[in-house]
Amino acid sequence: MSDLSDLMSRIRGKQDLERALDFIGEDSSLIDELSSLVFIDDRKISMRAAWTLRYVAESFPDLVEHYLEHLVERLESISSSCQRSLLNVLDCYAIPDELEDDVYHSCFNILLNKSSAIANQAICMSIASKICFKYPELSNELILVIEDLLINGSAGIKSRGNKIISQLRKT
Repeated sequence: MSDLSDLMSRIRGKQDLERALDFIGEDSSLIDELSSLVFIDDRKISMRAAWTLRYVAESFPDLVEHYLEHLVERLESISSSCQRSLLNVLDCYAIPDELEDDVYHSCFNILLNKSSAIANQAICMSIASKICFKYPELSNELILVIEDLLINGSAGIKSRGNKIISQLRKT
C-alpha cells in the first residue's frame, strides 16, 4: 500500500481531509496517484480519494484540469458517492470544448437514471445547464428531463430544477 493509499484509508473527517490536502499540496505525481485511487476496487479508499480530489480541484484547479477527460470517461461506471465527488470536480470548471459532448451525455444519463442519487442529479442539472447556455438548442431537451424529475422530485430537485428551467427559458 502506498503512502497516499494509506493516508486515504485513514481519512475520517474534514481534519483528516485537510491533512491529506497538505500532504498532497501541489505535487503533480501525488495528484496523478490520487486520481488513480478513485478507480480502484477498494470502495472506501476510492470514495475518500474522490472526495479529496474534489477539494484538490477547488484549491489547485490547474493541477486537476488535465485529468478531466479521464474522470469523464469513467463517470457513469463508479459508485454513487465517487460519482458525486467527481461531478463536483467537473462543476468547478468550464468544461473544455472537446469534453462537452461526453459530459452532457453522462449528465443526461444520470438524470434519466431513476436510481441515481438526488445530489448527483442536482449537480448534473447544473453542469448540463452550463453546456446548454453555450448551446441553446439543447435547452428544450434538458427542460423536458428536468420537468419529468420535478413530478416526484425531492425538495432539492424541485428547487434546483425550477431555478434552472427558469434560467434556460431566458436564453
